[in-house]
Amino acid sequence: MFWIKDRPALVSAHPIYDITAALPPDAPVVTSPHAFTEQDLRPLLAEAEVLCISMMWRDEFLDLPPNLKMIQSISAGVDHFPMGRLKERNIPLCTAGGTNSRTVAEHTLAFLLNISRRLYAARDDQKVHHWNPPRHGRSDRQSGLRGGLRFRGLKGTC
Repeated sequence: MFWIKDRPALVSAHPIYDITAALPPDAPVVTSPHAFTEQDLRPLLAEAEVLCISMMWRDEFLDLPPNLKMIQSISAGVDHFPMGRLKERNIPLCTAGGTNSRTVAEHTLAFLLNISRRLYAARDDQKVHHWNPPRHGRSDRQSGLRGGLRFRGLKGTC
């Protein structure tokens, strides 16, 4: 990929996280101020060669940066991007698929533990200083049931 200058012009956009703040000072990119809103983003797109974006994509953005060479989506799902138009312009779309897979798996297991042990009920009882006997004894379980979980890791693609 050939950049207009010796380092690509990176524009980042996310409504919550300042992506450029996470870059090291010697990152091999030229950065614009981070865009937290669509209004902030629009004027920055004219100079963008690399667009790092999440939660703000609009198909019309593809027409605004004449030198756009790559898009990095900061999400796993990219079905909202115009794949045909990106292919026509030869702009690769990179995803963040798999970057949070372990965290999502741990979060899922925590929810399952919460539900199976009724931790939400114990929390509510504790708030009102009501101490019940444990609600997770064998009497409220279906005997003979077995379950399993299978998690499949994902890798980001470009």
